Amino acid sequence: MQEEGIRVFVDLNVANKFYAFNLLGVPKGWSAFCTRGYEDRVNALNFEYEIATRVADGNNLTFVVYGGGEVIKQWCKEHGAVYVTPIIIIKNKYRSIKRMAQNTALFKEEWDMGKAIPTLKDLLDKQVIDNRKQIEYGKG
Repeated sequence: MQEEGIRVFVDLNVANKFYAFNLLGVPKGWSAFCTRGYEDRVNALNFEYEIATRVADGNNLTFVVYGGGEVIKQWCKEHGAVYVTPIIIIKNKYRSIKRMAQNTALFKEEWDMGKAIPTLKDLLDKQVIDNRKQIEYGKG
C-alpha cells in the first residue's frame, strides 16, 4: 500500500508482548501511528506514544487515538495527538438529542428545534480533533 502512495498507520493497540513484532518492517523515521484510547490504560497510551516518538526519530508525529472519553481527549490535547470520537458515541448522542427534542413539551409556544439541535453532520464534523497544530514539535 505504501508503494502505491496510500498512507499507512502503524496500529499500536496490541498486547505488550507483540510491540516489537508489530514494528517489524516499520522504517526508522516513520511518523504515522494509531491506537485505541482507554481511560483505564493511560500508562499504556504513554508507552505507545513513546514507541511512536522513538520510531519517528524527530519527524513530525501523527499520533491518532480512537476513543477513550474526556480523559483521553485531554491527553491528546496535551500531547498534540489527534482524537477521534467513536461513531457509535456520535450516533447515540444524536439519537438522544432527537428523542429529547421530540419529548419536550412547550406550552403555547412555537420553538424552532432546528436551531437548538445539532444535526448529525454537525456532530460528525466534530468527530476528529486535531491537536497537532497546538503543539510545537520537539517542544512538548
